[in-house]
Amino acid sequence: MRMLQDKPSPPCCKVLMKESDWNLAWIQARKDCLSRAPSSIPSDHIIFTDGDVPFILYLAKNLQKKPKSFFHNYLRSGDDSYDPFLHPSKNPLYIGSPNDDYSILLNKFNLVENHLVVVTENPESQLDPLKLADFEILWKCVSRLNMIGFYNCGPLSGASVSHKHMQFIPLPDIRELAEMNINLPIEKLIQRDSLDIENAVPFINRKIPFYNYCFQFNSNDVPQETIIKKTYEAYVKIMDSVTKNLSLTNTTPSYNFLLTKRWMLVVPRSQAHYENSDLSINSLAFSGSLFVKNMYQYNSIRHLGPMNVLKRVTFPHLF
Repeated sequence: MRMLQDKPSPPCCKVLMKESDWNLAWIQARKDCLSRAPSSIPSDHIIFTDGDVPFILYLAKNLQKKPKSFFHNYLRSGDDSYDPFLHPSKNPLYIGSPNDDYSILLNKFNLVENHLVVVTENPESQLDPLKLADFEILWKCVSRLNMIGFYNCGPLSGASVSHKHMQFIPLPDIRELAEMNINLPIEKLIQRDSLDIENAVPFINRKIPFYNYCFQFNSNDVPQETIIKKTYEAYVKIMDSVTKNLSLTNTTPSYNFLLTKRWMLVVPRSQAHYENSDLSINSLAFSGSLFVKNMYQYNSIRHLGPMNVLKRVTFPHLF
């Protein structure tokens, strides 16, 4: 894990990425050029099995430095005067730009090494749904960098900044998961056999004990353009169903979105925090990785059970 070094940062200019730049070696080379690149901090974790899922509990002390959400202030007053992602190419943690519409930054309050944030060049809202262009960036980061991508949409999703942004972290390198032949803990509840993406359809995964939509697909030997189109179309169908099933005709639902190279998961949210605590839950929790900032939260999750925590901030299966 990483925290900021207190060094001055030179002005940045936009760096347009080439196709050959989509690899972690290039990301590392860009990080080495930054005068304020985060430095590594050790993080402790345990495996805590609950509901057949080998949850990873991380003690992420870097979260203690993270300010409280500016998102709720924005929703109450419409004041977006504080935007840490405004003019991203001038940000001291700027890595590069896939095109003129997006920029990649290092996460200032990173949870793991190479925690990336992709922000829109022009301010868009974290209340907005994902677009086809967003899926193009999502799939490149997920497939080329071997990461999980996630999007916290809406005030109850764990989002802390109102400027639209997607996040990416490398898949965890943990022996216990490798022994189970899974990349992420939640995959214990996601079948390994998937239909070809041309025939795959979204469905409610009832192995997961709260309301969700899952889209599993086989992307082997499938053109990138087809994968992007099909995953986006599945997402649109899912959001139409969520809006209808939750009777949210006049409001945007809060939800967590996760994407890997073989599945997509959308989890609608009923609340941002576990009951009245300061334990904020975002998308990564639904991959089976929970990051807490102190021992009180760490012990609370172990006592309550990670799956119970997730059930309390989501909806039960509706039918």
